[in-house]
Amino acid sequence: MSSNNSVSAILKRILKETSQLKQKLDKIDKTLENYNNNFNVFKHQIASAMKNQSEAQQENREATNTSSKNKKKKETTSDATQPTKKAKTEPPKTKNIDNPICVLNELRPGLKYTVDQTGPIHAATFFARIKVDGLTYCGQGSSKKIAKTNAAKPAVHVLTNPPKTTPTKTKTKNKKVQNPAMVLNQLYPNSIYTCQEHKIGFKITITIGEHKFSGAGTSKKVAKKAAAADALAKLMAILKSPTPKQLSDSVSDDQKKADYIGRIVHEKFKTLMGNSDHANFKVLAGIVMMQKDNLSSCKVISVNTGTKCIPGEHISLSGVTLNDMHAEILSRRGLINFFYDQLDLLAGSKQHQSIFTLRKDGNGYKLKDGNTSIRGQLRVKIEASEGTSIKNRSALQTWDGILGGENLLTMSCSDKICKWNVVGLQGALLSHFIEPIYLKSIILGSLMHETHLYRAICGRIESEVTGLPNLFQLNKPSLFLLTSRQTRDVGKSPRLSINWCLSSPQPEIVRTNTGKPEGGNSKLCKREFMIKFMNTRGKIFSITEVESKSLKTYGDIKEAASSYQVAKTRLYEAFIKANLGTWISKPTEQDMFQLVK
Repeated sequence: MSSNNSVSAILKRILKETSQLKQKLDKIDKTLENYNNNFNVFKHQIASAMKNQSEAQQENREATNTSSKNKKKKETTSDATQPTKKAKTEPPKTKNIDNPICVLNELRPGLKYTVDQTGPIHAATFFARIKVDGLTYCGQGSSKKIAKTNAAKPAVHVLTNPPKTTPTKTKTKNKKVQNPAMVLNQLYPNSIYTCQEHKIGFKITITIGEHKFSGAGTSKKVAKKAAAADALAKLMAILKSPTPKQLSDSVSDDQKKADYIGRIVHEKFKTLMGNSDHANFKVLAGIVMMQKDNLSSCKVISVNTGTKCIPGEHISLSGVTLNDMHAEILSRRGLINFFYDQLDLLAGSKQHQSIFTLRKDGNGYKLKDGNTSIRGQLRVKIEASEGTSIKNRSALQTWDGILGGENLLTMSCSDKICKWNVVGLQGALLSHFIEPIYLKSIILGSLMHETHLYRAICGRIESEVTGLPNLFQLNKPSLFLLTSRQTRDVGKSPRLSINWCLSSPQPEIVRTNTGKPEGGNSKLCKREFMIKFMNTRGKIFSITEVESKSLKTYGDIKEAASSYQVAKTRLYEAFIKANLGTWISKPTEQDMFQLVK
């Protein structure tokens, strides 16, 4: 009897669970049905608008032809009749009807367009907005002109064919569909918004199903708008798809990697600085290492801020100051520090953990095959100034001249990145131990013109640089712009530089007027790198047999890297052949220091 009761209880529980499961499935089906209905409504609205625009164009063309015929008939019969007056009033609406921008300019002179750009730089999508009589009209396209044209079309249609609805209702309706957040809420009413507040601003994350879209800004409103624009830009690519599952395929893998790398660099800086008084910055740069193009393997190597150069009176003869404290330059010095740490692993018992492996000839090291790619997120600079041309200037600055009051000159960041694309990121000292290492990609958060940037970092010398030694090349990294652009502080640059690299537990704060942190030397200065070099020398294999050479000064070590020096000379010759000017070097005296035992 008890056995029958037990079986009966089990059957009742199974029936109850089956009923609950069915209810859940019905609810999911209903949600999917609503989701698809929203898509169909939105596509119908777009198709209807395009149809109305097409019909309006056709009617205006017919009106133009009719007007022209009437005008010709009138000229043959009478010089002053009523049709003539009508013909004079028709052209403003129909003239250049194939160019809505011109028509709109005639109807409402002085209008201004606002154009935004989203997507990868090689396949960008432009969004244009224009406000006419209190209403905002939007358009998109593969170029600014197409986007403006698509924005002008509905405006012309409304002006030449006034809607029957009341102005108040039309105004409210049009306003609702123009704000990115409102459009997104109409399409995806169940979107989830989360906000993170940091000292440097806000980050909004929008979750739609399994997908997340992010935006950052100085206020919640700006961040929310940026996140919604990011979501819409990616969703636009799948409007023709009946299901949302193709979203992950609508954005290129390379752009996804670029956005991810940009995000982890910013998040690393926020984690390091927290609510510190030094968390504000004008320019942030970082270098990320990725293994085998696997996003999960991304590791932030260095993060830096800064926009200043050291004043001439503070340069050091003992290598203890930083000359150039621009974020991009310091990020590369942080990478060099990381390379020394990896070489130390080879000298110990953790060789398998290093990113380097012994070359086939047994002399020196190279990156492990398919192991690693290095990705960076980025006029001569004059102390206390923005920059100037280097033409007609001496190639070598003198110590006496700088002490006598001459400005200390430093080559621009784009010039130095161009140099790294020829001689490598490792620098002269590490060239004794490892092969040249180059950036795989450069990712910018804002203010990028692809053609200009490509020319600056490699394009301007690609036909001039020749005769490079073995293993050296003209590297051409991929260029990307973040989908959600970063806002840039337009205020005065802080006189501090924040430096962090992977081996550092805490960030280093350097004063840009002295090139040094308080109470010591920067871990990225020349003297510290020379100490690391001397500690590494003799413990591992070298390419140049530097352990058998008598090298006393920092300058001697640099000059002994013969292949590196030849590559550098070929680069400087290429600048001259391209009529770009002469590379300006620092006084030789600052490289003549040596370590005291």
